[in-house]
Amino acid sequence: MVHLKFDSTSFFLQICLFLGNLDQCSLFSMIFIFSSQGMGTYPFPCSALLASQLLKRYYGGHVAIRLALGGCANRPFYRVVAAHNKRARDGKFLEQLGTYDPMPNIYNEKLVSLNIEKIKYWIGCGAHTTKPVAKLLGLAGFFPLHPMTITNAERLKKEREKQSHVEEQPTTDSKEEDSVEAANN
Repeated sequence: MVHLKFDSTSFFLQICLFLGNLDQCSLFSMIFIFSSQGMGTYPFPCSALLASQLLKRYYGGHVAIRLALGGCANRPFYRVVAAHNKRARDGKFLEQLGTYDPMPNIYNEKLVSLNIEKIKYWIGCGAHTTKPVAKLLGLAGFFPLHPMTITNAERLKKEREKQSHVEEQPTTDSKEEDSVEAANN
């Protein structure tokens, strides 16, 4: 818990010196203190400045491990990158962590290359993963399988079973028709 001494003469200087050393817990306690009843006792410009500085610090964003689109038209290619979540999708990034080619090659494979050591480092630093990257890391065995991956696999399995039953039915019907025709002759 962070405690500040609030007197009207040094209020602005203390806040300016302190803002560089805030962590998340301190930020929430500061917001709680300044949203309480005592906020009206300070001059409006100081409280507005403090609120704007706290919000800038809080909404500054975080590092995200996500996919950055590359490639050509009708031929996507993705880089797995660590970037600030406020940056553009294909914009400046901190580090490239791998690649993902979603188009199947001649062997019907979708290629993924990941630098697991760098991914461990960035997750240790507090980076968030997006859903597509979490799915890729689940398939690679780094994370548990994403629930949507399991759901899609079950759905595809049911569709293939239905297709196999549809393909089997005409063959059994044609055999029955052949036996009926043979009996009639």
